[in-house]
Amino acid sequence: MCIGLFLGIILVFVQKKFELFMIVPNLAYPVEFRFLNLLIVFCTITVLGYIAAKIASSRISKEFIEK
Repeated sequence: MCIGLFLGIILVFVQKKFELFMIVPNLAYPVEFRFLNLLIVFCTITVLGYIAAKIASSRISKEFIEK
């Protein structure tokens, strides 16, 4: 999770400085870094990961573990 967030932050700053991604040949794709957006993404990933782990672990039975 942290690697993906770090790569996303790097990509935003690289786009702002070097304008790698273009909408049209003379207009760079606009990006803006906001700490609140980073926090929202982090919380969303954490909550969804917890829910997915809870669902997966609830489906494991004793018979499955003993096999």
